[in-house]
Amino acid sequence: MTLLKAERKDAAEISAMSCRMMHETYDGLLPGGAEETEYYCGRFATREAYEAMFDDHYVFWYIRDGDETVGFCAARVEGTMFQINKM
Repeated sequence: MTLLKAERKDAAEISAMSCRMMHETYDGLLPGGAEETEYYCGRFATREAYEAMFDDHYVFWYIRDGDETVGFCAARVEGTMFQINKM
């Protein structure tokens, strides 16, 4: 596994990856199925939401297994706190 730093211009790609992974994980678990997952994607995993995270000093990395991107993670330091966001 390797990490490859992402940039703000990658926000749309990160959004699409996030929603795909959310559907794979939650469609069969949430009472509302795919429709409920899509609601969360539209609220919290939009290109604009990820651009805002970049603007809020999060650093994003793609998680790669060989040539395949298998996920992403993000982190930032705020004061004495280290915050991690992963998918």
